[in-house]
Amino acid sequence: ALEHRPTIVVLYHAYQDYIRKEWKGRVPQLRSVLRGIQNFSMDLKWEFMSSWIPFVSRLAPSDTYHIHKYGSNLRIDSTLVEWVNFRSIRGHISYLFVDNDD
Repeated sequence: ALEHRPTIVVLYHAYQDYIRKEWKGRVPQLRSVLRGIQNFSMDLKWEFMSSWIPFVSRLAPSDTYHIHKYGSNLRIDSTLVEWVNFRSIRGHISYLFVDNDD
């Protein structure tokens, strides 16, 4: 796989550019929606559970997102940073949408 590294890097950067352009196209709509709803804070807990497959809840990832909205700014805090080889990598990570027009 190392001999294909330059190709993989080019594809990765092209995909990142695509995602950035898609995101920028949606920012005005997101800004409008956020301005139209009241400020709030909420916790969103998610986990995988199965009655068919035993122990799936212990092996599968889970997390609680702490979501805060103020004005047209949004913050999402999480502790699940990555999921590798059936193991959760924990840490503190925040995703921010800061509306510079506020």
